[in-house]
Amino acid sequence: MAQDHKAEGKHKRPVPMHQRMDSTLTAEQKAKLSAIREEYKDKYETLKSSSLSQEEKRKQMMELRKEEQKARMEVYTPEQKENMKKMMEARKARAGEFKKGQPGKQFQGRKAVPHRKMDLQLTEDQKAKMSAITKESKEKMEALKNNTSLSEEAKKAAMKKIREDQKNKFESILTPEQKEKLQSARKNAPKPSVPRDKKQ
Repeated sequence: MAQDHKAEGKHKRPVPMHQRMDSTLTAEQKAKLSAIREEYKDKYETLKSSSLSQEEKRKQMMELRKEEQKARMEVYTPEQKENMKKMMEARKARAGEFKKGQPGKQFQGRKAVPHRKMDLQLTEDQKAKMSAITKESKEKMEALKNNTSLSEEAKKAAMKKIREDQKNKFESILTPEQKEKLQSARKNAPKPSVPRDKKQ
């Protein structure tokens, strides 16, 4: 039983930054932030349904994010702003470690995607289709990251779905021979070492 409790502690997820900030907010601040969130939610929805190109939508989406962030920061006290700054710096430091090849425990055990690193002898048509799929998935990811109306858990679930869809679309383009080669590479891929308590 003791080991079970230890395992639960190791896999405990960090509390999202906005939830940690909420604990220090007054009722008036929460009401103002809620109003800002609703205001920009409508703006995001209007932009998404507009006839603008994807590139123009992305530009305007970034501008809206900056405006929303500025409006939200005006609600915080100097002390709260300083706390948020520290949390953001800590998050950037963790992201930097991941980029250097030191991912957090939540990423351990995942296999790399072999078709990105191995030669499947793709045709020009396949390469073009994969490029289009990658671009589409990237745009969906950007729109999802910019969506402030979703919780962190909802975003994680949606991102997982986008990745799964991208994987399925990639594989639908491959020939039976290429799929067989890909499956073989996945089976033979070395599994990352995950430290375990070997005590019985």
